[in-house]
Amino acid sequence: MSEDASKNLSRVSIAIPGTAFSLEQLQQVFAIMKTFADAMAREERERQQRVEEEKLRRDREAREAAEAEAQRKLREEEERKAEEERRREEEKRQAELDKQARKERREKQIRDTAKKAKDPIVMLLHGPANILACSTRTLYVMEEDDVLKETSLKDIQKVGMGKDPNSMAVLVAGSPFVEISVADYPMDQLGAFFQKISK
Repeated sequence: MSEDASKNLSRVSIAIPGTAFSLEQLQQVFAIMKTFADAMAREERERQQRVEEEKLRRDREAREAAEAEAQRKLREEEERKAEEERRREEEKRQAELDKQARKERREKQIRDTAKKAKDPIVMLLHGPANILACSTRTLYVMEEDDVLKETSLKDIQKVGMGKDPNSMAVLVAGSPFVEISVADYPMDQLGAFFQKISK
């Protein structure tokens, strides 16, 4: 295209009813429209980016909140287990103290009874349920329900097998005064005890 033709083209007008625009004016209008369209597109991209960032923020906060809640529950569970373990240990310790206190109280009752009779205990055996004791004149049995039974050694007829094959019975007046499980006491101590009450 010649220079003259190009100049002529720049002066071309497009007829629109009621007005006329030159190509240069149309280019300016299109440029403005493009700028506006670009601005709108940029604004939409920025809006979408903000929406996405907000979604990511909410997701992150929800995830962090869930993790914090999980950690809180884990700590609570660990604390609960630790407290339960402490409680069990305390109950166990208290049970041992109570058991020892009961053992001492029961033994003291036997010794005090023998002391009042001016016949001190010469041998005493602690079993899981009963306490066996003897003085020079008396056999004492503290039963599981804390009832103290006693009989004179002179009234013992014999010591023999009990109803259970693993038990020994002390007979008084033809009836078992006490039946002793041999598994409840060391055999050597139980043998020595039977010797003392059988003299």
